[in-house]
Amino acid sequence: MFGDSQNKRMREHSRRISRDVNRSTIGSHAGGSVHGRHANYGSDLHFSSRRKSARANSGLIRVVTPNTTSGEDQRAYSRRVSQLDFNKRALRRDRVRRVGLVAAILIVIVLVVGGVAACTYISSVSSKMSLDDADARALLVAPTDGQPYYVLVAGVFAEPGASENADALMLARVDTGSKQVSLLSLPSNMQIESSTGAAGLAAQAYETGGDAALIEAASSMAGVDISHYVRIDAEGLVRMVDAVGGITVNVEEEVDDPYAGSIYIAPGEQTLSGEQALVYARARNYSDSTIQRQDNQLEIATALMQKVFDLGTAGLPGFVDALAECVKTDYSAANITSLVESLRGMDVSSISKAHAPGYIATNSSGRVEFSQSSSWSSALDSFRQNGSFEQTASVDASNVDPSSFTVVVRNGGGITGAAANFASILTEQGFNVTDVGNADSQVYEETLVVYKDEDKAACAQAVVDAMGVGRTTNASAYYSFDSDVLVMIGRDYAPTS
Repeated sequence: MFGDSQNKRMREHSRRISRDVNRSTIGSHAGGSVHGRHANYGSDLHFSSRRKSARANSGLIRVVTPNTTSGEDQRAYSRRVSQLDFNKRALRRDRVRRVGLVAAILIVIVLVVGGVAACTYISSVSSKMSLDDADARALLVAPTDGQPYYVLVAGVFAEPGASENADALMLARVDTGSKQVSLLSLPSNMQIESSTGAAGLAAQAYETGGDAALIEAASSMAGVDISHYVRIDAEGLVRMVDAVGGITVNVEEEVDDPYAGSIYIAPGEQTLSGEQALVYARARNYSDSTIQRQDNQLEIATALMQKVFDLGTAGLPGFVDALAECVKTDYSAANITSLVESLRGMDVSSISKAHAPGYIATNSSGRVEFSQSSSWSSALDSFRQNGSFEQTASVDASNVDPSSFTVVVRNGGGITGAAANFASILTEQGFNVTDVGNADSQVYEETLVVYKDEDKAACAQAVVDAMGVGRTTNASAYYSFDSDVLVMIGRDYAPTS
């Protein structure tokens, strides 16, 4: 019995020790029942034996483990978690790199395919516009870098089946460095001589000799090398104007010419469609047909330039494509785009434009054609030097004796009494007028003072200086007269009382 009592006490003592051990905690692992100043500290076990107490306390420390499922210590756990995060980040970076690489490859493919398509498109347009005349290309002279150069624009606006004459001949002086363009309209009804010695009108050069003959004629008339050439037909002009949404021009004189087309164009500011612009360029039935027609064509050219600049870079390809089949040129599509971009920002209203100085006359065979005036050379010199058309008298007549040469006066403008009035004023100023009468044709718009020989140029200039009207010209081949000087009065002279 004594033994049973002792065993019972030992079991109770053992259970008490177990309870104390189970209640003991360390650090932040304390349960919700731990309070007061011992909340964050481990509780000590107290045994009657100091050795048991120390062993129990140290044993508790050894069995406390992190709250992990793997059973690893805190350092190993942190290392493992950090490594997992790193691996995830690495995988993510690899994934991003792969996506970026694929995107870059796709972009390159798109650019290459797009570039090839663009090159193919540009090549196709350029091929359609290509100037096939090898002789014409051989006449073109490459421009000098940084220097102005000349572009010949020829308009062949004939109806289908009609003679393919050049209805418009325009010489453009292009200076991309200063963003300056000057336009000179050359007379298509001026007589020229080809390299073979054959004579004919400039307009007929294309029909008889093609593009090469036109380039040769323009180069000879203006005294310049032609660097680029553009020929456009009637359909091309229509397409070009329609491609930019029409052009706005100031119609100085109504257009009602059945030979040019059935369209009537009223005077004043008008917005023209392609078909209307074609009629405007063709029309001839003006009081001053040649000059007015050239002015109309110059206005079309500048109005088109303004609208092309307004298209912007994005609109240029469509414009070039619209006229590819109606234009022949040595320019490529890329060249045209580059030219427009190099001139972008230019003030179109500042473009110098003029028709070549001269007059319409009837030659000895009865044909009406253009003749150069005395200011032709000085005007072209100014055009070549700076793109302007300032004209200066080239002959000094201040020392000419008016009685030292003979003068014949003819009325060529149809104004009643003009010749008699003109001759009377000359006589009063000491000139030797030997004959007065009417010209064979009353078609002269401008008063001309014609001399036979170069040594009489100053005499002709003396007449112009005395009367304040007229242009001097050495065009005796077109006229028959026995005097030193012939005065052909035009409509620009108003008789005085």
